[in-house]
Amino acid sequence: MGFEIREMNPYIRVATQSVLRAGHEIGRRVLFDYEMIYVESGCFTLMYDGRDYFCCEGQFLLLRPGIPHAFFGLTGEVSQPHIHFDFTATAESPRIPISFRDVDCFSEAERRMIARDVFEECPQQPVVDFAEREDALRLFYGVIQAQKNAPLLAKATLSMLLTHMIEKGFSQCLCAEEGKLDLARQVKDYLDAGHGFEARLEDFEKMFSYSRYHLERLFRQRYGIGVIAYRNQKRMERARELLWSASVTEVAERLGFSSIYVFSRAYRRHFGESPREARNAEKL
Repeated sequence: MGFEIREMNPYIRVATQSVLRAGHEIGRRVLFDYEMIYVESGCFTLMYDGRDYFCCEGQFLLLRPGIPHAFFGLTGEVSQPHIHFDFTATAESPRIPISFRDVDCFSEAERRMIARDVFEECPQQPVVDFAEREDALRLFYGVIQAQKNAPLLAKATLSMLLTHMIEKGFSQCLCAEEGKLDLARQVKDYLDAGHGFEARLEDFEKMFSYSRYHLERLFRQRYGIGVIAYRNQKRMERARELLWSASVTEVAERLGFSSIYVFSRAYRRHFGESPREARNAEKL
């Protein structure tokens, strides 16, 4: 795909509060642009790319260009502030309207207005999860509040929101530095899944087919910690979990420590107490 975050230069078409009355429906349509929605209150069913999603209060949705969708089954009034935007502004952006029709009704000129989806390699599902939800809400409403009187601020705020969304939800699909897949995220996912607790940088180098120096630099740049330091952190977290049900010796063996003494020193250095003390405390 070749997309990089630095290419992002959003154009905001609409950013507004909106309320759908009970019984209202939005028939099948295809957008030229992106639409981000926050379900502020109420529930409804969203047909998106041929599948039905039951959407309720507190969810963020991202509708992408060229994907057929419809709203129906509103349970009462639905408040759904939303932002229509182009991911990258072009000379044509100000002339492109918001679409309320299905693609079958488009002229050839309108079909050419459908933006290229920068997330085309990501799964087609509309619900977006933000790890730091309060930050996402602050930025989302910041765009809506600024758009009318401070469009440059709105644009900058949307850029921050989209960057946050990409890093937390779409990074595994997008291209990172030098057009390569996001290696740092792959390494982190591998460790988060409980693998590689005995691995050295040389081992990660072989597993991911990139030099250890490149991996370490990308990982530290993205997460503020080195690969091995993060591995040690996840290893200790797993050790604390295992001590609930296994002996100190068993935990040391399962996590690949060369001896119970090496494990005990590492555990005390990380948590400030020995594994035996931690295990005894859990039993009290």
